[in-house]
Amino acid sequence: MRSLKTIVLLCALITGLAFAQEPVKRQSRLFMDVELGLSHSHYGYPSKEFDGLGPVVDLKFGGAHSSQSFVFFAAVKYSQVLGSIGSMDASGYRFFLGGGTAWYPFDGGDSPMHGAFVGVSAGIMMIAADWRGQSMMDTFAMGSTCEIEEQGFSLAFELGKTWPITEKWRLGFVVTSAVDLPVRYGEGKYENDLYSIGASVRFARK
Repeated sequence: MRSLKTIVLLCALITGLAFAQEPVKRQSRLFMDVELGLSHSHYGYPSKEFDGLGPVVDLKFGGAHSSQSFVFFAAVKYSQVLGSIGSMDASGYRFFLGGGTAWYPFDGGDSPMHGAFVGVSAGIMMIAADWRGQSMMDTFAMGSTCEIEEQGFSLAFELGKTWPITEKWRLGFVVTSAVDLPVRYGEGKYENDLYSIGASVRFARK
């Protein structure tokens, strides 16, 4: 009986050592993304509107699930736009800070759609436009006099595809659209039409 107990203990010990030596699978991987492109912004009000086009840069940083089908990220985006308010030339910007997720439904196989993705993100935004060419820092200064200036929330969607250029890095494109909802404390209902659309080249690590 004692010999049987000894054998059982030895088997348990060997099994435990075997599992201890088994490599632990990574549950997540680093995700990084840099996007450079063009963005069109529209700020519409009952009495005035601004339309502009200009360069946009978008940075994302987060992690990918072990299945590689989902990524989760924090995002920051800035676009500088040139356009007009009424009949006058104007310039403006849009700043976004938030986070989101993207789904790669065809990753993990040999599908020709490998690298295609859809994503959604939400966060806070700041927009401004002025015919005198206000910069982003002006909105932080007391007494800023931008013709259009708003802060609030934003919901954005993206669709694109990437192709592998190395084992970890991918290159591709993405189209985005965002709807902005300003917050105005102490005011009643108001009408506005604030949105942006864009297209960028994406360089990502996944």
